[in-house]
Amino acid sequence: MENRYTYKLQGDERDSWIVEEFDGDVMVNRYMIYENPIKLNWKGLRLNLYNSPLFIRAITEANPNAYSTLLKVITDGEIDNAFEETFLAIFNMLGMTFSAEEKTELNGYLEANNFTIRIL
Repeated sequence: MENRYTYKLQGDERDSWIVEEFDGDVMVNRYMIYENPIKLNWKGLRLNLYNSPLFIRAITEANPNAYSTLLKVITDGEIDNAFEETFLAIFNMLGMTFSAEEKTELNGYLEANNFTIRIL
């Protein structure tokens, strides 16, 4: 089986790809993959974190450089200039250990604001 991909920009500015599956020279399937239209809610995530006891704990325990960079990533996200993977990378640099309950709380914030990343 071989897949061939053709990029197509949709009228609503979403990326998409036409996928054609071939078995030898015979096309056996054709379908389209669309960019996820759900936007990340960076402002909601920021407000959730600011209103959480974890925020106060992070001020006192986290690596100061990573903490300030994390706040910048969240702010940049609000102006569509950041990626959730960047958030996760900086988050992991905080140098903090989270309990299972705290991880559940953080992951709830991420999920509620349309993020696909999770804290493990």
